Amino acid sequence: MGGDASVKTFFSWLGVTYYLSTEAINTMLAALSELCADGSSLVFDYPDENFFDASEKRVQNTIMMAKAGDEPMQSAFSYSEIEKLLEKHGFLLYELLTPDDIQRDIVDKAGADMKAFEHVNYCLAVRKN
Repeated sequence: MGGDASVKTFFSWLGVTYYLSTEAINTMLAALSELCADGSSLVFDYPDENFFDASEKRVQNTIMMAKAGDEPMQSAFSYSEIEKLLEKHGFLLYELLTPDDIQRDIVDKAGADMKAFEHVNYCLAVRKN
């Protein structure tokens, strides 16, 4: 990664955490923390702690397709786990959207004919002093 560590930066890490081990996520957050200025923000999505045991067909199909494509999904976190992981690397969990939040505040307000993905949360984290 490059860039100027003294300039606030926005990082988008959407669609990635599912496929990484917790160790790899730790490594990435540690590196990112060293490379970004305080006040920089990171947005990412992640599966919740019930993702791998979810009964919803769409979730199970996604897990199976990833595995069949030789890219198995590996990580899922509870709210407290993701909060602690971020804090360990100097990030504050600034905002978290659950599927219900996403549906109500984004999808429904946009009038979109779709459903927020079950067991997937969106997170906005900010690098703190």
